[in-house]
Amino acid sequence: SLLLKIGLRARVEVHSQQGKGRDQYHVRVSGRSEVLRFAETVGAVGAYKTASLADAVAWLEPRGENTNRDVIPKDVWDMYVRPAMRSKGVTHRQLHADLGMAYGGMTIFKQNMSRERALRVARAAGAEALDVLAASDIYWDQVASIQEDGIEEVFDLTVPGPHNFIANDVFVHNSIEQDADLVAFIYRDEIYNPDNEDSHGTAELIVAKNRNGQTGVVDLAFFGETTTFRSRAYQSPP
Repeated sequence: SLLLKIGLRARVEVHSQQGKGRDQYHVRVSGRSEVLRFAETVGAVGAYKTASLADAVAWLEPRGENTNRDVIPKDVWDMYVRPAMRSKGVTHRQLHADLGMAYGGMTIFKQNMSRERALRVARAAGAEALDVLAASDIYWDQVASIQEDGIEEVFDLTVPGPHNFIANDVFVHNSIEQDADLVAFIYRDEIYNPDNEDSHGTAELIVAKNRNGQTGVVDLAFFGETTTFRSRAYQSPP
């Protein structure tokens, strides 16, 4: 049916542990990649439904994705693609040719991307960062509105690794680093690897952002008695 060709509707039954009843839910699966994934992973039960699902797969497989959901914003052209093209010497005409497109000037840089297209663009331009985004499990969506939700108690969290995380399905981070002119971190390896005696009394000053100068790592000596840091040239506390 036409419904199967543009989407699927699956029925999910949940049985209670006591076996006294069951709840039914209908789940609509739409979009080429999602329908194909459903067909491969879940499938159908019964000859009629299996045949209908096979018809849907045969209709979808030769067609391209035309999605308006989970779209990567056009900002990635300037953030990742164009710098990668300049670094690797990829011309605009070469990019269009590798994508199988007729040359259209700068119009391509004004378009959002589906994941499938982003992956092809990343490989054509040599943009590794975009390749990671295209294959990530982050769902992209536009914020339609922001409304005040009153005053509630909040907490400041620290997470390991890159300092961003998913909160209520929203990708968040602290904006102070974005606004600051200089961002630096102090790392003491002895805190994380106490068995490594070579790291005792040492520290690293990581200059991660500097609008007016260089970034990098500065080796320091740490004196716990006075909680001070000095150049490693100093072998005793000041």
